Amino acid sequence: MQHDSELFARQAAFGPIGLEGQQRLMESRATICGCGALGSTIAQWLARAGVGFLRLVDDDKVATVNLHRQILFHPADVPDRRKVDAAAKQLALYEGPTEVEPVFTRFDQSNAMSLCEDVDLIIDATDNFKTRYVINETAVRLGIPWIYGGAMGGRGQVMTILPGRTPCLRCMLGEWSPQYDSDSCVVSGILGPTAGTIASIESVEALKVLSGNLDAVASRLMVLDLWNGRIQTVDAMPSAGGDPCVVCGYVGSNEA
Repeated sequence: MQHDSELFARQAAFGPIGLEGQQRLMESRATICGCGALGSTIAQWLARAGVGFLRLVDDDKVATVNLHRQILFHPADVPDRRKVDAAAKQLALYEGPTEVEPVFTRFDQSNAMSLCEDVDLIIDATDNFKTRYVINETAVRLGIPWIYGGAMGGRGQVMTILPGRTPCLRCMLGEWSPQYDSDSCVVSGILGPTAGTIASIESVEALKVLSGNLDAVASRLMVLDLWNGRIQTVDAMPSAGGDPCVVCGYVGSNEA
């Protein structure tokens, strides 16, 4: 589009992006797993940034109880509209260069490869670790970067994983356990700005990856306690006592 240069002028003026990085963004492709509070916000930021292709994957519909944090959706979308379709409709209003593909399905082991094999980045916007482990294994198999993000209550976490360069999710947490998914927003609640903050950090990480700035990614786990005003980073060290990770083979000797 002729007005692309105006749309992205301020972003391209940021040195690490520049005109070359902006062009990379417009040629890049990403799969967003989940289209709730995290995913819909991430989709907005990346569409506004000019990312060329976004595949939105979710099997849920818009619900009133979630509108306080799923800011891409509106009461008129309740209760019959699928999240991915409502998101695609709203994103189209930006009239930018982004192609949006809504996929109404649950991301799982049966479809993970086909939903990710043709993209440059996988973004976690899910609400459970079982799915995140599938994302992790898929990303490692394909050699594609992925961004982990989670939010609950007033807290959240973010980490970017570069297969072959950094530890993966399995390195840190070991085998998946049902205990990882024992809590939920239904039980512990969630503040809308918490989800928005985590989604924004994930979006910045995505812009780093897709613009070719891999050395700038946050390969350490960022832990944010927004309610109490605390932010810390944690080294993403392998959890297997020096043994190679069974998923990515990381043993702690690679440079993160």
